[in-house]
Amino acid sequence: MSRKNLKGDNNDNSTVFEIEKGSKEREKIMTLMECATDCGRTYQTLLRWVKAGKIPYKRIGFKEIFIEPEDWHKFCADNGIVRKGANSD
Repeated sequence: MSRKNLKGDNNDNSTVFEIEKGSKEREKIMTLMECATDCGRTYQTLLRWVKAGKIPYKRIGFKEIFIEPEDWHKFCADNGIVRKGANSD
């Protein structure tokens, strides 16, 4: 996994990574859609939370946004969000 600085991005929580699809590193992160499904919210709601700086995230390439599972679980716990997949942790 290689890291790049993303100049011109207005959000300090963003880091750009290059991760090959199907790699072990990709298995350790969640897409916004996976998070949205996990908590019963829409993709747009998750995107709004990310843009507001409420959830730390990583960018892969310049468009794809991913969240570390630990950050997602902590965010849900801190904000009283019930996760559908919470029983499987």
